[in-house]
Amino acid sequence: MFLSNWDLLLIIVVTGMAVITAYIENPQKKTFILMLPIPFSIAVLSLGIPIDATNVIALLVLNLYYHIVRILHYRIGLNIVSSIIIGAASYCVIGAGLAQIIPETSSAFWISCALVLCINLIIFRLLPNRDEPGNITSLSIFIKAPLTAAIVFLIILIKSYLLGFMTFFPMVGVFATYESRKSLWTTCKSIPVISITMTVMLIIIKISEISQSTNTSLLIGWVGLLVLLIPYFRIKTIQIGRIK
Repeated sequence: MFLSNWDLLLIIVVTGMAVITAYIENPQKKTFILMLPIPFSIAVLSLGIPIDATNVIALLVLNLYYHIVRILHYRIGLNIVSSIIIGAASYCVIGAGLAQIIPETSSAFWISCALVLCINLIIFRLLPNRDEPGNITSLSIFIKAPLTAAIVFLIILIKSYLLGFMTFFPMVGVFATYESRKSLWTTCKSIPVISITMTVMLIIIKISEISQSTNTSLLIGWVGLLVLLIPYFRIKTIQIGRIK
């Protein structure tokens, strides 16, 4: 298999983002890095197919990944590395299975968007806020960077099976989860916000694709996403300041 330029860029960018999150202690700031759809955008270009329902449903499976890790590590007491491996493997198995049965139709896309928005709004309302400690990596960059690159490479190898699920696989999140092992609830609370804003971005991209190229559609989608994200984090910063 030959890697495309987008594949190589994806490996480089995700590795860089994973290293950056490792040295950020504040869990809110770690989450903000996770919310930036840089890996998603490059993955879309790497995959080379239009946005469809698989991209949207992937956001529900992304929620599942983080909750699997949280439950295994906090409630069952499994070590964090094993919890992450099980969570990531579950994402791939579920994603590859759903990718084969979800139709590529326009109606499937819009139904998926409505479903994902409703479910994530409910999850966000049900999960209370918790004040959790930050954490800075104890893992050497010389271990972290090659492992991150290897994980992205493996996802690229199976992207034809994952289809749109490949774009939301937690490539940065795998190691960010490890670094956020003391604040997994904060991460899980933020994933519905990521899912809602990303669904809006997917809708903008889908509409834009009718008259624009994929590259231009992604740029338009980024504008819509930032319009939502910036006010959200300003509000969160004010709330945290009041609590302290």
